[in-house]
Amino acid sequence: MVQPCWDNSNKRVEFPDIPGRTVSMVGPGHLTNGGRATYIENAYELLDQPGEWYLDRTAHRVYYLPRKGENLARADVEAAQAEKLIDGRGTATAPVHDLAFRGLQFSYATWLTPSGPEGFSEIQAGYTITGEKGWATQGLCQYVEGGTCPFASWTKMPGNVSFTHGQRIAFSDDVFAHLGASGLDLGTGSKDSTVGGSVFTDISGNGLEIGGVDGQTPASGVRVTDNHLYGLPREFHGGVAILNGWTQSTTIAHNQIDHVGYSAVSLGWGGWPDKIGDPATPNPSHDNTVRDNLIFDYMQMLDDGGGIYTQGLTGTSLADGEKVTGNVIHDQWGLGKNVYTDNGCTYETVEGNVLYNASYANVASRHTDYRDTLGNNDPTLVKDNWWEEGTADGDNKGLVTTGNKIMAAPSDVPSQIIGNAGLEPAHRGLLNRRVGADSTPEAPSRVGTSTAGVDALYVTFNPSFVDGGSPVTGYTARAYDASGRQVGEQAVGAAQFKRTAVVRIGGLPASAGPLTVTVTANNAHGTSAPSLASLPLTPTAVTALPGVPTGPKLRTASTAATVAWTPPTATGDAKVVGYRVTVSDGRAPIDVTGRDVLVGQPSAKGMFRVIGGLRPATSYTVTIATVTAAGTGPAATVTATTKA
Repeated sequence: MVQPCWDNSNKRVEFPDIPGRTVSMVGPGHLTNGGRATYIENAYELLDQPGEWYLDRTAHRVYYLPRKGENLARADVEAAQAEKLIDGRGTATAPVHDLAFRGLQFSYATWLTPSGPEGFSEIQAGYTITGEKGWATQGLCQYVEGGTCPFASWTKMPGNVSFTHGQRIAFSDDVFAHLGASGLDLGTGSKDSTVGGSVFTDISGNGLEIGGVDGQTPASGVRVTDNHLYGLPREFHGGVAILNGWTQSTTIAHNQIDHVGYSAVSLGWGGWPDKIGDPATPNPSHDNTVRDNLIFDYMQMLDDGGGIYTQGLTGTSLADGEKVTGNVIHDQWGLGKNVYTDNGCTYETVEGNVLYNASYANVASRHTDYRDTLGNNDPTLVKDNWWEEGTADGDNKGLVTTGNKIMAAPSDVPSQIIGNAGLEPAHRGLLNRRVGADSTPEAPSRVGTSTAGVDALYVTFNPSFVDGGSPVTGYTARAYDASGRQVGEQAVGAAQFKRTAVVRIGGLPASAGPLTVTVTANNAHGTSAPSLASLPLTPTAVTALPGVPTGPKLRTASTAATVAWTPPTATGDAKVVGYRVTVSDGRAPIDVTGRDVLVGQPSAKGMFRVIGGLRPATSYTVTIATVTAAGTGPAATVTATTKA
């Protein structure tokens, strides 16, 4: 609550005629949760769990409560002090140039700013509001008197390895790990530089940053290829694996990005004015390409992002606009899209990708183009993708969708397309490179509960995306009464939880009163620390069935169809935990579960699933019914004929 962080987080300027809409167009004007702390750390009195530590800054002493089996006499403890391992600062007329860093590990650097008065007042992707009264002017440009330009030019998270105005800088076969800010920043004026065959993991914030959004010399000709980025961000969870600002001729290709808390790749900036009908901020971006990457298990902690997320103008035409091609993107957790073309995203081509298991849409691409008054959409081409969305071909005022194919499973896609994505053969050994000691997983996050009857709770949470070097095998949810006494427990395998996204704790004492729940994760090395507790909830009886799902549609191909619907307007007296889909060909009912089922209820957010194994030129009737703890509600029905 120290200044200026407190005011920069809690006094964001709002439009006087648009209640609740900040001039930054991002987030609320005041802190959520009533401005109350979510959790408190670094107090001696809080040392009550093995693995916790406390720093007495005055006495320069660290107190640590060891985990079972730990012997500090043999421990390797690193307390980072340096904020820059390499700091290459050139100028436009005197660039740093022609340097190569091969086979090195960059580790044990920190970032001290968030621990001081500046704090960490985040906007998005590690960009923060900084400075005395930064909330009143920083990056607000034309919208407030004295606003600094360009719009949304907030303060970028620094890199522990950093270059500005660097030319022909090459990183290859390197490791960026155990770092406290961003791993590597190729910032303003970076040119013709490469990052290849390297590993990025266990980093507090963004993995790799390219260019900036402050109107300075853009980065150009940067190539990021055949890298493995995973298990991040560890601390500043709004960070992304690869952050690309306003750049030119950037190539991000053949990387594998997995197990990340938010978006995997984020490109562009300054599209937020779209929210109030203004055009996106002009910028120098053009000819950027994101191709042939393998991205999975992303958005494991936060919502409203994507495997590839783009915002703002990407060029001057589809010819020099951004190209997103040949990527395989699947298994998203948070509510979002495989490819997310967000506010003001103009001249994007999304072509030849394999997109599935998203929580809202494979491609979200329709935005009004506010550069004129014609009422068109931002020019976007969505072409020849393999996906589950099933949207028909068409030209919707500049949004062109053509040649996309419905896939019921990855086996429907030609194997050479899937095989080409991700690390090229010469670099696949990166997947076996071990970084750091094996350990227990990070605790799950965002634990929530809903009633499942008078003696039971449904528990939802976000999985552990940092697995400690060994895959998470399962989770255990434990319920506690107001006195802290454990009154219930339920374990679930990791694969089952990935499918259902919910755990039921039954057999709870009916008179226990409000209960809280924590969750731990397990791997071959043991059990994680407990998660933060859920809000208290008292189980109650549920009897009222949910309503009928709305807006059912059946989008057909020859041997598959996408069934789409939106949740019922009324869910009874319990939350939705699934849907039951039946097909008129007599197959067993399909139980639809997962993260997207559980969030945003009741909501207009669309649901969709693919039904495979259909016969061409055949009429099918599909029903969709909602499932809650009270039972299965009445069904919606839709009929359509598959293509010949």
